[in-house]
Amino acid sequence: MPICNTYVQKVTKLKNRTVINLDGIWDIDEGLMSEIPRRFSNQKSLAEDMFNIRTVQVPGLVDLSNPPLPTYGWNAKHREAFWYHRKFDIAPPFPDLVILKVNKARFGTEVFINGKSAGSHLPNFTPGYFNIRHLLNQTDETNHLLIRVGAFPDSVPDNIVRGGDSEMVNFIPGIYDSVELIMSNSPNIVNIQTTPDIINQKVKIAATIGNQKNIDIQTTVNYRIRECISGKEVACGQTNSITIKKNSVLTIESEIKIENCHLWSPEDPFLYELEADTGSDTVLIRFGMRTFRFDKKTKTALLNEKPYYMRGANVCAHRFFEDPLRSNLPWDEQWVSKLHNQFRQMHWNSLRYTIGFPPEKWYQIADEVGFLIQDEFPLWYSSDEGLGKWPETLKAENLAAEYKEWLTERCNHPCVVIWNAANETRSNETGNAIKMVKSMDLSNRPWGNSWGAWQDPNGCIDAHTYLYIDHIVNTPPNVFKLSDMANISPVPRRGVEADLVTQIPCDEDKPIFVNEYGWLWLNRDGTPTTLTEKLYNNILGPNALNDDRRLCCARIFAAQTEFWRCHRKAAAIIGPFGLCHSRPDGRTCDHFIDIRTLEFEPYFQKYVGDAFSPLGIMVDEWSETLKAGQSRKIKIYSINDTDKDWSGKISFQCIGNGKIVIESNHPCNLPAYEQKILTFEYTVPSETGKYQLIGSLEYGNSKSVRSIRDITVIK
Repeated sequence: MPICNTYVQKVTKLKNRTVINLDGIWDIDEGLMSEIPRRFSNQKSLAEDMFNIRTVQVPGLVDLSNPPLPTYGWNAKHREAFWYHRKFDIAPPFPDLVILKVNKARFGTEVFINGKSAGSHLPNFTPGYFNIRHLLNQTDETNHLLIRVGAFPDSVPDNIVRGGDSEMVNFIPGIYDSVELIMSNSPNIVNIQTTPDIINQKVKIAATIGNQKNIDIQTTVNYRIRECISGKEVACGQTNSITIKKNSVLTIESEIKIENCHLWSPEDPFLYELEADTGSDTVLIRFGMRTFRFDKKTKTALLNEKPYYMRGANVCAHRFFEDPLRSNLPWDEQWVSKLHNQFRQMHWNSLRYTIGFPPEKWYQIADEVGFLIQDEFPLWYSSDEGLGKWPETLKAENLAAEYKEWLTERCNHPCVVIWNAANETRSNETGNAIKMVKSMDLSNRPWGNSWGAWQDPNGCIDAHTYLYIDHIVNTPPNVFKLSDMANISPVPRRGVEADLVTQIPCDEDKPIFVNEYGWLWLNRDGTPTTLTEKLYNNILGPNALNDDRRLCCARIFAAQTEFWRCHRKAAAIIGPFGLCHSRPDGRTCDHFIDIRTLEFEPYFQKYVGDAFSPLGIMVDEWSETLKAGQSRKIKIYSINDTDKDWSGKISFQCIGNGKIVIESNHPCNLPAYEQKILTFEYTVPSETGKYQLIGSLEYGNSKSVRSIRDITVIK
């Protein structure tokens, strides 16, 4: 059907800055890297084709085009790039600066204004800024904007990070974050970094101010701080008069007292807004009053100087980009907000954004809903064959350039508490790059270096405790079983060697982040993924139903979650894939059964939800069979992640055929942040058959939190 595009530009006017959001419907065409497609090459061609063009949503990916593209995701003779086009209007006279910001696009970005290049930005995961003032039409004539993106990852050279995720197949290109025009005069605000000081109830501000003129400029910077929701002004301040040399930038530091400041946390995500104004430029920055570090003695996280146990999930936005049902969901603000609120229903307070940064709006929502985020740079290369070899030309200096853009963009988000240099990667280059950029973050957030050498004395190490991974290479009985948990060290392991069996130990003297475990993925329809087909056949047999697998997945995942949490050897337990893809040839998946409505798989929500409860419990029994009439002692662990003491009872039951055959209760006083281990004595039932051992406690609105073990009683 013929299409005629109407371009929309949303204008936001601040005191001394105008921002024009260019999101919406753009034109798109495919072509060569070196040649602008004919229909975009001049106004005559545009006029001839105005009723016969292909359009696409921005932000989004090229597979959202209308009419649909016949193919995408690989190079062809006629397709090296995709070209995005739209018009915009700015009336002269123009301010000193007109900057086009492309928040994120892949693979490699070049901008053209009215047919002339405004420059390129090759990184795929960080913003590109383009000075376009000199290319604008000097009359009221409409301006034409073209953005070229490469058609495939190899559109950018090897010294640019492409991601390296071996579990993606389509690598769909596109402008996947917002595009905006930023207009102001000089002296302009290049960057603002806020550093909360909750002890002294003040915020430190580092403002980088630019002078685009050929003369020195004197200015002062005025600050106002307001509560985000109420708009109430709570503090203000002003710098001394400063002189900025011609054509240069200057960073000035200030402090503003916020009396009785309201701290930010996942339980109370209170946000402030900082207005900074030079008289020629104005910016608004959201921030939260919070601190985050690790206790060197206990190796646990300290949020606002109090112990904080991190519980959460992995969010793989770029894998989700390849989900058949993805559509425009990643750019639907209501859907993204509901996604994060659904995560809170699982008692998750933390997330790991991994295998590709999501759009900036996701971070804003995480600030508002309340999450601690381990923000992981989309880098996954390995020294092992088959997992993506490290490119020889990708050096620490190249990484540092991209890391700098990453830190600059993200440093004011209170949700971001940890920088992670890569995923499952062993390389000296990441460690050297960390050293180059670490001082940029004035909040001194901890760093992780994946499986590389330890770099940050305040940082943490990743542990990927995939105990069931050996099902890929071994067969029963020489495979891991849940009963083997009895022999597992409570100190998590970093991962496995290339044989998929030999465990790599963690250094117990460092904070440990268990941010992957399970190896239990199921597709959303309950069928195994390509990595777990053998596992479920080994556990349940080849004739198992989807419902059987779903229950099995949830129960094992819950038991492992209880184990890692209740032994208190890790600072964070971040295991499930909160968002991933679900496709017939996929290796991993999330735990939804309806991605549009964000309905969790019911068994997963029931059992794993309990396992992540702030007041947690674990039945420390891993035997599959018990002898009838045997006298036994069983330990039940309980933990309190909250800052409030808990008093109540710990219950132990043995249930068979739907009836309680054993029941015992112990009173328990569980102080804030503490662990308790109670021992129950009981006699195994005399009748053979299948039973459940259940430990429980009451938490929040009389909700019972349970830990369950299945046993078979034998003679």
